[in-house]
Amino acid sequence: MENHTIIGGLGTAVGEVILDNQLNTRLVKVGINDEWTHGASKPYLMKKYSLDATALIRGIEKLLDRKLDLDEKELEEIRLEDYDAV
Repeated sequence: MENHTIIGGLGTAVGEVILDNQLNTRLVKVGINDEWTHGASKPYLMKKYSLDATALIRGIEKLLDRKLDLDEKELEEIRLEDYDAV
């Protein structure tokens, strides 16, 4: 998952390594599609451009080829700030 375009980013570099080494593995790139973006609040942009937890879970589901049965409400209840003190 990268917070910019999926074209030419980390996913592309990883894909090249997979290809160059003929690794038998799958790659799912999660990031901004090739489109113009605009400014707004961080939560809005993360959701709009599929950079939020839901997008990450959907990418994992695609990679695993199965549903994990997690919905947005469950993901919203989990906050990273809750774990900062640990």
